[in-house]
Amino acid sequence: MLTNFFSQFNLWAVLVASAAYFMLGAIWYSPALFANKWVQAIGKTKEELRAGANPSIYISTFISIAISVIVLSGVIKLLGANSVIEGLEAGLLMAVAFVGTSSLINSLFACRPRELYYIDLGYHTVGLSVAGIILGIWR
Repeated sequence: MLTNFFSQFNLWAVLVASAAYFMLGAIWYSPALFANKWVQAIGKTKEELRAGANPSIYISTFISIAISVIVLSGVIKLLGANSVIEGLEAGLLMAVAFVGTSSLINSLFACRPRELYYIDLGYHTVGLSVAGIILGIWR
């Protein structure tokens, strides 16, 4: 079953969708959008974040996104989605079903600010939706 699920996915579509999702993070967490509120919600300063930044964070993030996009590609294949709307729906489904629920559980038990949950969930919801659109139309 897993062999069929992951077989014949479009590598270029997965790479482009992963890159789009990843690059969305640069916009989403920029000062123009949510950077200041996000930094405040995590209880750190921008200087602390800069001091702890290293390439492995970005590499790990891209790999995690790529894994999510590969699974989304398999879900889209199983659903037979082949349009913008169907790809969008699949991305939204994945975001709500997996990111939204597991992130909520983690946020509740860690007593994280609600605003942090919404900022991060918004990023992943839009990211998976964009990836779903790309995968839905790029067969």
